[in-house]
Amino acid sequence: MKKLKIIAISVVCLFASLSANAQIKKFYEKYSGKEGITKVFISQSMLSIAGDYTSDSGMKIGNTGKDIDIGKIMKKLDGLYVLTTENSSLAGDMNRDFDKLLSSYKLELLMEVDSDDENVKMYIERKGNIIKTFLMKALDSDGELSLIFFSGNIPEEDLLAAVKQAGAEK
Repeated sequence: MKKLKIIAISVVCLFASLSANAQIKKFYEKYSGKEGITKVFISQSMLSIAGDYTSDSGMKIGNTGKDIDIGKIMKKLDGLYVLTTENSSLAGDMNRDFDKLLSSYKLELLMEVDSDDENVKMYIERKGNIIKTFLMKALDSDGELSLIFFSGNIPEEDLLAAVKQAGAEK
């Protein structure tokens, strides 16, 4: 009986995780076909290929001029979705729907920047030391909205190693 309960709980957790990714895909599909929306999707296969490349050669991130091995992280992503619009009406609709989407996750606010001309929020969902989902919303004062989503199984130590590399002296 105890094994049956454990199996049942595991199945429910699996379907909850699949449901969350399905909600991201549904959100992406809802807005990706609209005029005035720029969309980007990078599949798991492409991320894995890019991960192989960056592991071999490193990748310069931002203005640091440093090679940072993000290949380990990229190989562990299931997919990456980006939606951007400069249309303030669409941005308002997307923003409201995004906030509804956030409520379907058990998220931790990772970072928030709120200034006169921009508001950025980054969220993660984790299970233990594994980052399962990353969601980011950037809204500027002109009404441009950018949303980034990715999911996978990223060990926290891999992310911390990349951050440490970015901050290390050359």
